[in-house]
Amino acid sequence: MLSGPSVTLFPDSPDILLHGGPGDAGDGVITGRVVVAGRQAAQVARVTVTLRTRRGRMFHAQYLAAPATQLEAAAAAARVLAGGAREWQFSLSVPGALAETVYSRTCFVAYELVASAQGGGGGALGGFAGFSVQSRACDVAVKRVPKAGSMWMAISSSPVCETAVWRGRLELTVMAESRIVHDGQQVAVRGVVRPLEKGLVVASAGFQLAEHISLGGTATDPAAESPSKRVVAEGRAAMRAAVAAGRPSGAVALAAEATAERVLEVPAAYTGIQYDVHRAPIRTSHELALVLTVADALGCVHNLRLATPVFVLPRAGFQRTGLPRYEAAAADRLIASGAGPARRDSDFWSQFVLVDTDAAALPDPPVSPAAARPPAPAGYSAAAADADAPPPPPYPGAARAIIERTVVPASGTDPAIISAAGRATSRRQYRWRPPPVAC
Repeated sequence: MLSGPSVTLFPDSPDILLHGGPGDAGDGVITGRVVVAGRQAAQVARVTVTLRTRRGRMFHAQYLAAPATQLEAAAAAARVLAGGAREWQFSLSVPGALAETVYSRTCFVAYELVASAQGGGGGALGGFAGFSVQSRACDVAVKRVPKAGSMWMAISSSPVCETAVWRGRLELTVMAESRIVHDGQQVAVRGVVRPLEKGLVVASAGFQLAEHISLGGTATDPAAESPSKRVVAEGRAAMRAAVAAGRPSGAVALAAEATAERVLEVPAAYTGIQYDVHRAPIRTSHELALVLTVADALGCVHNLRLATPVFVLPRAGFQRTGLPRYEAAAADRLIASGAGPARRDSDFWSQFVLVDTDAAALPDPPVSPAAARPPAPAGYSAAAADADAPPPPPYPGAARAIIERTVVPASGTDPAIISAAGRATSRRQYRWRPPPVAC
């Protein structure tokens, strides 16, 4: 019995980049070559390359969350290689509305490439039956990035300076290079704390990069979503300020501004962190947060968290800017990215605009505005408007779950245990008593 030829698939890139949103993105392309070797290589009449959704594996809890997809393209231009092998070139067009690759704990959207060779030929005994041989499946990732030069990209690439005031007692500021971060990147962040009353002490400080994943839900039934949250990167930071006598080790008395800095390591894509995805069935979004444990003059301990949205995107030629100095950052406003006011464009990413939280639904609104602000442009949050700066970038999926420009107190003393937006926080107070000072 004669065996068929061996088929090997070599894609030029393991990624398929789609530029723009599902409604306006152009088709992506993946190219490569297929090598057919063996005694029957010359008898191959047709080579087909197929992009298909990857099936769930047996005895694994994860299931495929996207409709089955199968795109085919015929390879052409066979070339004879050494040893009689044939090389076929292929180019497969991918629609711009294809769902991106994403993994969660319970479901996933993933794709693979496979090549098949069909043919047949005559033999010494009067003919050899046709054959069809497939190659091993090759995993590919479908990634989506904003269009180059879009308004959203211009605003999100500018430095971040987010400030909020907690009950008129403490002003917190978090700064970063950009709202756009990439997998495997080192992100330099800075936090500044300015006391508005005497007697405040910072017991601990740190930064978190959190990921929010929502499963299910549709545009008409968002209540069907099942959100989950996890911290993908975090680190503690020391506050740079004078340490008062009689305070526990590491605590900092806030007599003036105190600063904390940290470099966060963003995990690898898919295994440690997912890219931002903004449509069902799996939605992912991210936020950068400054977390503090603060004790007031009465000894009550408060956990505070100032969060601002960030976007984890594939590397696609984004430019970086330097980390701003706090003294030159206007403290209580976003740094302007252009001279004129920002306008919404038709880009897909600009459709996700933060909606103001209903104050009546919160048990105790913790943040008071620092100053009255002019009306916001149509479609943007009024809390983020400023006369000299554009509104903040749109926050995908933030209308119901995520906090922006908000400080939330929570019970307990661990900064990692923080209440989410809209949850009722505990009224229980914990008193911290400093040790006696030796005379």
